[in-house]
This record gives sequence, C-alpha cells and structure tokens, in this order.
Amino acid sequence: MRSGAIWRPEPIELIIVDILRRKAGSARDRELYEAVKKVVRDLSYRDFNRALMKLELNGIVNTSTIKKTIKNVVLVEKAKE
Repeated sequence: MRSGAIWRPEPIELIIVDILRRKAGSARDRELYEAVKKVVRDLSYRDFNRALMKLELNGIVNTSTIKKTIKNVVLVEKAKE
C-alpha cells in the first residue's frame, strides 16, 4: 500500500464492477468516475484509473478510446464474488 493511502472496507474495483452491472455493463469513464465518487468521496482520478487498469489486466473490463479524452468502459465478465 502506498504512503498516505486510506484503507477501504470495499475495494474500488468491486464498486466499479457493481456500478457497471447496474448500467447494463457499459459506461463512459467520466460518468463512471462520478458514480464511484458518490460512494468514495475522497477518490482521485488517478486512483480511479489505477483501479480500472487492474480490472482490465484481470480481464474483467475492456476500455476503448472514443475521442482523445473520452473512454468507454465495458464489463466483459462477472467478477468472482
């Protein structure tokens, strides 16, 4: 864990997957960030992107660039609970 990080009872990755499930498996990155930020108020965009990267490396989500600043996040498979 990096210095200054806050321990959370529920990992950000699980919150992201839960929100994607409620949004029919797809959302824009900014829209998803705002939804996660309602749950985790002190979340930085950097930590959000780090969590997205973990999910993508584990094959749970795919991200694709729509425009230079807009990404689409798609749930690939259900995460193990």
